[in-house]
Amino acid sequence: MVRCSKYWLLGVGIIITLLNTAKAQTQTPKSNDTQKKIIKQGKVSGYFRTFFMTTQNEGMLKDWTALAVGGKLKYETARFKNFQLGIAYYTSHNVDVSNVEARDAGTDRRSRYERALFNITDADQRTVHLLGEAYLTYGQAKHAVSLGRMKLKSPLMNPQDGRMIPTLLQGLWYKNQLLKNTTFQLGWISHVAPRSFDNFVTMAESIGINSVGRNLNGSASGYRNQLTSKGLGIANLDYATKRWGAKVWNYYAENIFNTFYSEVYVKGDIQGLPWKLMGQVIQQNQLNNGGNKDVNQAYFQTPSSSLWGARLQVNPRKKLFISLNYNHIGKAGRFLFPREWGREPLFTFQRRERSEGMANTHAWTVGAIQTWDWDNDRKLVLKLGYGHYHRPLLDDAASNKYGLVSNIQSDLEVLYYFGGPLKGIRLEYLVVYKAPLGTTRPDPRYIINRVNMWNHSLVLNYRF
Repeated sequence: MVRCSKYWLLGVGIIITLLNTAKAQTQTPKSNDTQKKIIKQGKVSGYFRTFFMTTQNEGMLKDWTALAVGGKLKYETARFKNFQLGIAYYTSHNVDVSNVEARDAGTDRRSRYERALFNITDADQRTVHLLGEAYLTYGQAKHAVSLGRMKLKSPLMNPQDGRMIPTLLQGLWYKNQLLKNTTFQLGWISHVAPRSFDNFVTMAESIGINSVGRNLNGSASGYRNQLTSKGLGIANLDYATKRWGAKVWNYYAENIFNTFYSEVYVKGDIQGLPWKLMGQVIQQNQLNNGGNKDVNQAYFQTPSSSLWGARLQVNPRKKLFISLNYNHIGKAGRFLFPREWGREPLFTFQRRERSEGMANTHAWTVGAIQTWDWDNDRKLVLKLGYGHYHRPLLDDAASNKYGLVSNIQSDLEVLYYFGGPLKGIRLEYLVVYKAPLGTTRPDPRYIINRVNMWNHSLVLNYRF
């Protein structure tokens, strides 16, 4: 695995040398005052996080529990002649309340969710340290370009910050919001630090760190460390008004695949009931041989894939939102996007559930979000979700990459934001239950951590 830490250390050293040289050559009382002002007016931010998670499986199948502590410390300078520097350090520590690498005796399966709190490539690494952000930005609030390591959010490539350390990217990013109601973004990503990982790796090296699943013929996929790509190009155009809006994103994974994402919405009001109707379409196409000439070592193994979705959201009372959602993945090929790069934006997405790797599926969900606000910034948010996921049979590897059974999912999420002298603290609890659809009982290997299970998460965050 090629790592890029040494290049960043070299880059930081060069920058420090240049700054010191420039300082020695131009230092005056006025320049000293300017430097002090830039540093003094900079912003320090971050968070401390404690994350407890446990999964309870049925009968004699093994349960898992994990506890992690960690956080983020970030410093960003004030702007000077439209330049700005930022740097952020992330860390996560395994308190080791149990062995998340332990396997179930009957199925030989390991934990599915708890392992993702830590570096899954190194079970013995108790503490993860990561220089996750180190960037230089030039521009203004509505027109800027950034170079370096950064945290970016898009529909398919995003921080997926549901564990300890988010997914972070390295590359070049440009954002323009000069036109009214319009956002244009363009970027090239060369490296990524997948969620909870301890370093940045190339885009090709990152694919398969979490899981590789099965080839179309049912054999184990072999693309891990066998793909070639120069990086990922991303382009975006958004247009939004009070009544309607649209967004398009294109992800060009050189030599592997191209993914086009589009989303539209319209808003209205019927006799005092606000509503919002949304639609989404994703079209994917294989590039060259999908990353490798050997089909069993390629990531994208079919010529194309497509999916579409719809959402109806209503707002029956103040701060209450109810949505009905549907997604369909077509028969042409699997919907694929590396899980190491982000969380899928499907309307039917529920936490602890993914549709990536599937073809020929139907899913529908219903969700509700209610918020209560009080004085002193106190807030309580309640989220409810229920969904049905109709998937191909387990032996249909071409349409079911990871061997997931059709299932239902129910989830409850409660978030409480403290106020007053405790402002910045947020307590979060999430409970998820999954059960299989149908009467056929699958092999225990496809039950453990997948259905007939409960997953609980309790998270304490303090942001400053």
